[in-house]
Amino acid sequence: MNWLYDILMGSNRHIGYWGPDTDPGDAPEDRFTDYLISHLRPGAGARVLDVGCGAGGPAVRLAKKTGASVTGITVSGEEVRSATALAAAGGVGDLVRFEQVDAMKLPYADGSFDAVWAIEALMYLPDRAECLREIHRVLTPGGRLVFSDYTERLPLGPAQRETLAETFRLNELSQPGQYDGILAGIGFRDVRRHDLTEQLQRTSRENDRRLPEKMRRVAEEAGEKFSAHYRDHELRASALEHDYLGYVVVVAQSRRE
Repeated sequence: MNWLYDILMGSNRHIGYWGPDTDPGDAPEDRFTDYLISHLRPGAGARVLDVGCGAGGPAVRLAKKTGASVTGITVSGEEVRSATALAAAGGVGDLVRFEQVDAMKLPYADGSFDAVWAIEALMYLPDRAECLREIHRVLTPGGRLVFSDYTERLPLGPAQRETLAETFRLNELSQPGQYDGILAGIGFRDVRRHDLTEQLQRTSRENDRRLPEKMRRVAEEAGEKFSAHYRDHELRASALEHDYLGYVVVVAQSRRE
């Protein structure tokens, strides 16, 4: 299904960002990546782990913008191949590598990375706390973690739960402040939470506006019947995002020794 995600989201499979200081010439999704970079603050040569790297767009932009060395991980071999090709095409194949890895069993030594980010990835893991413990382990003392996630901003009834399961393939999301205690218990400090729900809602409206053209391309690839089905899928997800879901970016540091 990567071809479908490529049509719907391209190589940046996350929300967009609009702000007074953003470059209107950049795509909203690139502006969101830049927003996360501003919180991660890696220097040239820093070792960064991208948990749930998807098609590789954010990792490639991170390397280009900062000169950091980025390792992107995903459970999808297809994403590893497409992301590796994207890094090579972007001229940062020497800085960025992608690996097929289980985020809850990181095959890296303690203190392997100076920074870690996870963009809309934790919500898909069966044990988010275990992943965060693994992230804390592979971070250097004082290393920085930045992640973004959807939340259940308002209570979801049975109909909304059904939509969440059918469109996001999830049974539940975290509550807005749920990660605070988990992170503190693991050993993270200076935990800060930024509410970007307005950015999620703006992204949802923009996606609705661009949906007809995207569905035309889907129809060319898979036929009108599939396109009509997926159009309904996207509109249901959009309504859930706008009316019930929230979005947070969390920034924290690992415990210093």
